[in-house]
Amino acid sequence: MRNDEKTLLKISSRKCTGCELCAAVCPSQILNMVFLSNKECARISKQNKCIGCLSCIEICESGAIRLIN
Repeated sequence: MRNDEKTLLKISSRKCTGCELCAAVCPSQILNMVFLSNKECARISKQNKCIGCLSCIEICESGAIRLIN
């Protein structure tokens, strides 16, 4: 979708529920789970590998992932 532009994502650890759905749907496998403040949260490990499909944003029920410019 945005392969001609740099796609930058931000994950709110406060909103993230640790459901792992974003990591499961990411075709580039750039999302992984880490423990922050005694809870599991998603983290972007390879931002430069994001292909901009936005599947992670679409599947996130808590609205923890957003696109930033």
